[in-house]
Amino acid sequence: MVRSREADVKRRIPLAVADGPRVMPPRDDTALQAAAQALPHYQRAGTLQLAALPPLSLYVHLPWCLRKCPYCDFNSHAWRGEGEIPEQVYLAALRADLDAALPLVWGRRVISVFIGGGTPSLFSPDAIDRLLADIRARLPLVADVEITLEANPGTFEHDRFAAFAQAGVNRLSIGVQSFDDDRLRALGRVHDAAQAHAAEWKGTKVGAIGDMGCFSFQASKNLNAGEGGAVLTNNPHWADQVWSVHNVGRVRGGRWYEHHVLGSNFRMTEFQAAILLAQLKRLPEQTERRTQNAHRLTEMLSQIPGIRPPRPDPRVTRHAYHLYIFRYDKNHFGGRPREDFLKALNAEGIPCSAGYVPLYKERVFLNRPISKDLCQLSTLKDYSKVQCPVCERACYEEAVWLYQNMLLGDERDIEDIATAVAKVQRAFTR
Repeated sequence: MVRSREADVKRRIPLAVADGPRVMPPRDDTALQAAAQALPHYQRAGTLQLAALPPLSLYVHLPWCLRKCPYCDFNSHAWRGEGEIPEQVYLAALRADLDAALPLVWGRRVISVFIGGGTPSLFSPDAIDRLLADIRARLPLVADVEITLEANPGTFEHDRFAAFAQAGVNRLSIGVQSFDDDRLRALGRVHDAAQAHAAEWKGTKVGAIGDMGCFSFQASKNLNAGEGGAVLTNNPHWADQVWSVHNVGRVRGGRWYEHHVLGSNFRMTEFQAAILLAQLKRLPEQTERRTQNAHRLTEMLSQIPGIRPPRPDPRVTRHAYHLYIFRYDKNHFGGRPREDFLKALNAEGIPCSAGYVPLYKERVFLNRPISKDLCQLSTLKDYSKVQCPVCERACYEEAVWLYQNMLLGDERDIEDIATAVAKVQRAFTR
């Protein structure tokens, strides 16, 4: 049931900043008071009443950028440094817009805030600080709320981003369309490949952002040693915790039979490490080859009716291409199900598979085990009632997986894949 926050209307919200706490000036209460008076309309008998209100994700649009890209269809405006961006005027408009919408969202928690554009990182850290304070003053944010700021590699400034982090930004979305300088110039981008590779957040490479990063070295991976994996972190506490779990619960500096947590023997051998170290030298060249072959394959598959190649998000700065997954539309293949297509493509000598089933369809979740071992510490919900139609359509009808080692071949190998797909398409539509 929607609960009024009328008591909060005139509350003054303290705001923590670098030079000490300050108090926001009282905002215009007219819109909020009108919204509070309108609440009975939404609480009247016969209206939808939920036992628990669903959480919210908030998108905030800051439309200014250094240059309007020729392919951009967003509401964005080039700012050429002539005068200042009208930050305060725009923030006031955002506050009014949010105030007007409050009756529809009161009582709902915000789990993520995405500040997009444009190039929001052109706004000053003080403006972003004020924006987030205004949001917190109006909406309840969960303790671990994800706050993302969009940025372009060409606008990176170390101190500026440190100030964004102090304001509350904890995730960075980097807009990189290519690592090819010629293509970047054709797109009108303001950065080059070197800037994209060197992008950092508070001195940390963007690929290492987060508390921990995990890698698998299982046999199918781009970098593999048969089995095993690695966890990366620059946090000593989490490093000790992971070390303990992977080393039968021992603690660094402790006795041999001193165990503080329930762990196991997840330790790799020295032989596996040696194999991985040798492969690291080849990884950059192999990654570049996978990328080029994936682009070539996408170009060719795009010409075949009923095949939808992947479209990487432009913010992905480097795709590993552990898998190349495309979508199959049976309507362009004589109505034949995906299983028939997979059999035919394999028969043509192109290894492929249907991939995963939806995670919530795995027996471990459907059976709802009551044990609480290392992999089942949280209470499991009844996943038999979960339905994700888009996920299920992709897993059961559309997705076709090709494997990363197929992208290490030469141009003829890539052409063979597209030729085989086209051949099956023609055969199914005769």
